[in-house]
Amino acid sequence: MTDRSVSRGSNAFLVTAPAPLGARRRASAVAIALFVVFCALIPFARIPLPRIEAFNSIFESVFALNNLVAASFLLVAFRRSRLRAVLGLASGYLFTSLLAVPLMLTSPGVFSTGGPPNPDPQINAWLDTFRNAGFPLFVICYALLRRYEVPSGRSHTGARASVIWAAAGVVAGICLLSLVASAGHQLLPPLMLGDGYTSAMVAVNVPVCVLCLAAAAVLVSRPPYSILDLWLMVVVLAWMFDAALSTVLNTGHFDAGFYAGRLYGLLAAGFVPVILIVEASRLYGRLDQALAVAGERNTELARSREELAQAQRLEAIGQLTGGIAHDFNNLLTVVLSNLDLILRARGDPEKIERLAQAAMKAAQRGELLVRQLLTYARRQIIRPDTVNLNQLIVNIENLMHRVIGEQIEVVTTLSPVLAPAQIDPAQFETAMLNLVINSRDAMAGGGRITIETRNVTLDRQYAADNPELTAGPYVMIAVSDSGSGMTPAVLARAFDPFFTTKEVGKGSGLGLSQVYGFAKTAGGHVKILPAEIIRSSCRAGDRCRDGVVAAGQRPRNDTRGGG
Repeated sequence: MTDRSVSRGSNAFLVTAPAPLGARRRASAVAIALFVVFCALIPFARIPLPRIEAFNSIFESVFALNNLVAASFLLVAFRRSRLRAVLGLASGYLFTSLLAVPLMLTSPGVFSTGGPPNPDPQINAWLDTFRNAGFPLFVICYALLRRYEVPSGRSHTGARASVIWAAAGVVAGICLLSLVASAGHQLLPPLMLGDGYTSAMVAVNVPVCVLCLAAAAVLVSRPPYSILDLWLMVVVLAWMFDAALSTVLNTGHFDAGFYAGRLYGLLAAGFVPVILIVEASRLYGRLDQALAVAGERNTELARSREELAQAQRLEAIGQLTGGIAHDFNNLLTVVLSNLDLILRARGDPEKIERLAQAAMKAAQRGELLVRQLLTYARRQIIRPDTVNLNQLIVNIENLMHRVIGEQIEVVTTLSPVLAPAQIDPAQFETAMLNLVINSRDAMAGGGRITIETRNVTLDRQYAADNPELTAGPYVMIAVSDSGSGMTPAVLARAFDPFFTTKEVGKGSGLGLSQVYGFAKTAGGHVKILPAEIIRSSCRAGDRCRDGVVAAGQRPRNDTRGGG
């Protein structure tokens, strides 16, 4: 199935769905067939046929039911499209359906016992004329309103009220016409003479046929046509043929024209509900096809995502192993070279000691590299202890000054009521050193590093945005600097192992990875905030900086898991 067919099938409103070429051909064929049969019946319209007393009651029942079904479909369409034209057309179908009640009550032979005594055939004839003239008027109103309306599809509370008012108006109109036909029929010209028609019957029904032609002309003059427009043209033609055969071209009730006209009326009443049901089933079929296509595309998308994730994992593994191999190769080169020189310098103790120390330093760097990798993988053996983070920061403050140099100022803002936390002190100190070294490298010309501690409470919304966390109290460590910050591309990969923006030989790319691994191992959370975010929330008088904010392990008296 093509995308084009799916889009056609997903039209929001059936009553506004554009009529495809196939539908236009089918409607044209039906209209031509109706016209051909009508022309063939004209010579036989005055032939008398046997009187069937139950015919009128059967006709009115089926006619009313079909029109009621069509009105129901159109009211549902109005609730979706909010088109007043559709509401007006639904009112027309409701009018023709409900008017069948007084018509049946005034039809001779409908009630075998009881019922209205000796119903006046003039009342029935005038009610039938009002119905024949009323429906094309509703169709004309529909066509005129439809031209200037666009379906909104937005639900509002006025839809139900509009339907109630329309139904009330139809009922009031039927009551008024019934009153005119019954109480005022003495003032109206007689239409019936026994079972035959008077000349007045022809005179009042010729305008009805003209109204049907006018309704068809108004519909034709309003292209492009929807499916409903197309079949309404067929309906008003069948309606006109009904009026012509049963009231104009024949001589009275129960002749060939009368029976044929009533069959045309049943066809007119049945076209719209049948077409709406058929088109709705087609739309549902297209919807099923669209859902199947969407399911296949979702499956393909999930497969593509899995393949992309696998490729990214392989790339990450390749980068990780490449970085490890490169670093260990350099370290092993130093160790092996010094050991080789030691073997050659057997008579020079001082040189042997110097070479041994160099080899030892290279081995220690390898040990540190392994420790950082284990921390990132969260497989490092931790030795948690209940500590005050403020004290740990104070203890390593002198070390931090020596590491970053005198051109950078370190400012500490430590909360005096900071809660204790359970962490590995050695890993915490290493993480802090990595953070300040990262900040130092971002400020080549000097600057300021601020270290802040405080107690925070993460709410449920924050925990929902970060699934690895649970809501509750945390200890926060914030390290910010006055450097240039990170670009979005760098920020997205900042915690990746062996990712670095520094020159070759000036960074292993494991500093922030160790911070990330420590935070997760300690049951905490780490996030890098760019300068523009910090600027929107910094306090008055503070200098706005880039920074790393870590929400660390919960206080010791909180027995829940860290987040």
